Amino acid sequence: MRLTETTERFSDSQSFRGKKNGIRFDISLWEYGNKEWCVCGELVKDEDICYNTLWDGLSFKTLEEAAKWCENLKQDKLIELRENYFKKQR
Repeated sequence: MRLTETTERFSDSQSFRGKKNGIRFDISLWEYGNKEWCVCGELVKDEDICYNTLWDGLSFKTLEEAAKWCENLKQDKLIELRENYFKKQR
């Protein structure tokens, strides 16, 4: 997966964007507490279907770990993760 840096000017954190398996990913450096990477993924065909790894407390120590997780994620797994998160919220 090719990542494009999308960090805004004068920003303290880094952000990257990529696309794989019909999912658009935003990978950001989360600096609350420890500096760790989090991922937000949304389906290309349906932007209402999205998932953020922070919802389940999942973060990554390196950008490479986050990118590898993204490359292995399939659309049906993203939908399953999202549905499981919202089931827990009820």
